[in-house]
Amino acid sequence: MKPEQRRQLEAIFAFMCQYQREASYPPSLREIGKTFYISPGTAMRYLDKMEALGWIARESGTARGITLLRGCGADGEQD
Repeated sequence: MKPEQRRQLEAIFAFMCQYQREASYPPSLREIGKTFYISPGTAMRYLDKMEALGWIARESGTARGITLLRGCGADGEQD
């Protein structure tokens, strides 16, 4: 994986940690896309990569069906 792709994955994961801490549920694909100026399809591909890396689990067919498997620090950064 290229370093810039890894940084983008890390940034999106940190956003998901912060969002879930504040809202008590994970962000939608549209919210991820809007925050990072990417399409929902591109956001889905990033989530696919995170799932393959074991950072998240997704429940198919469920809105906001993302479970964070990797730890989040107090400020939204990963442990």
